[in-house]
Amino acid sequence: MSIRNWLWLIFGILAVAIGGYMLFFGARTREVVSLGVFIPKLLALILMAFAIAFFPNKWKYRYLFGILLIFAFFIPYENALSWAWFGNVPDEAFNDVFIPQFGQTREIFTTELWTAFYVMLLPSIIFGVALAFRIGGGSTEHTLKMVLSGLLIYFSCFNIFVFQTIFHLRWDWPYSKVASWVYHVSYFIGRDPYMYELVYWFIGFMVIVVLLNVAPLGKWGEKIGEKLGI
Repeated sequence: MSIRNWLWLIFGILAVAIGGYMLFFGARTREVVSLGVFIPKLLALILMAFAIAFFPNKWKYRYLFGILLIFAFFIPYENALSWAWFGNVPDEAFNDVFIPQFGQTREIFTTELWTAFYVMLLPSIIFGVALAFRIGGGSTEHTLKMVLSGLLIYFSCFNIFVFQTIFHLRWDWPYSKVASWVYHVSYFIGRDPYMYELVYWFIGFMVIVVLLNVAPLGKWGEKIGEKLGI
């Protein structure tokens, strides 16, 4: 049997393995202090994207849908646990970390809601929508473009702008406040960015999203497959 038929499983197992590494052996820190902290988290998400894109979307494989659904929601969960809200404070229970406290002040509630949404819910939505598209008959190329576009938007800070706007947080014209909590941006530019600089960051990512969606990923994939003999 061709190895191409099992690429989805290979990618999925690798994603879960990296997620397990992050959970049990990775650095317990929210901050992107090194590429050794950031790359495993990013790689797990990308590998899961490929697992979904190559998933066999024929009805005879219906028993596998549940397996990949577990994978698709398991990776964000492991990523969340390794992010460091869990582990640094051993006395905190899961619900104290990831479930918003409705009885608290508005500031505490929105912070906790943001934690639950950004770290766990949003990646699961990205993977869940892409998986539904693939199961519904979407091609590998289009599924890959969809899920990678979602991940690019995830890291583009667009969701930050939406969340901050809805809850009226941290927005002061001309957006001159320092965003010390956007750790992946801080690492790559070497300092904490200003809010207006996040706008430039977002625009740059949107350009990449456009380029991704016009790129002939299908043809490139076929050429790579021919060279690798798969």
